[in-house]
Amino acid sequence: MLGVTGLLAHAKNAVVVGPKQCCAWLAQAVPVPVAHCHDAHALVLEHNDGWKLVYSGDTQPCARLAAAASGATLLIHEATFEPDLVDQARKKRHSTSAEALETSRASGAFRTVLTHFSQRYPGVPGGLPTTGGLHEVPIVAFDGTRVRFGDLPALPLTTPLIAAALDSTAAREKAVDGVEA
Repeated sequence: MLGVTGLLAHAKNAVVVGPKQCCAWLAQAVPVPVAHCHDAHALVLEHNDGWKLVYSGDTQPCARLAAAASGATLLIHEATFEPDLVDQARKKRHSTSAEALETSRASGAFRTVLTHFSQRYPGVPGGLPTTGGLHEVPIVAFDGTRVRFGDLPALPLTTPLIAAALDSTAAREKAVDGVEA
């Protein structure tokens, strides 16, 4: 995961420790009900400088989230299931990576980070665009991932590199286990 605290720590003249430190720079913090379980919410944070961060939390595709993320600088969206596992995603009330990207397109987010991938599938979810315009290529995150807002313009360039590294690792692990890659 990105670690919202890590992202927010780069706010001008602020050290994020708790709510009092946030008040100086936080223009708005809005919980947005999403379609997962009772009382599940996304979070929209807007900085006084104008940037907007939206964190989906666990959710299936949700029009309220897409509307709340409109014009976001960064949308962090769960992508628990591969694109072809829509039925499973519905049963578990999660999103596929393709659905998360559709929410990103609908919201017009500047950059999108996909996270919360199922551990059943090694590597980056299949079907993610790794070429094309930088707005079309998502950033992939795993536990402990941190990014700086200043790096957002170039971060989609890392997606194909991460995918290749994870694919190579998965192939080596299969070879060690005696399974053809």
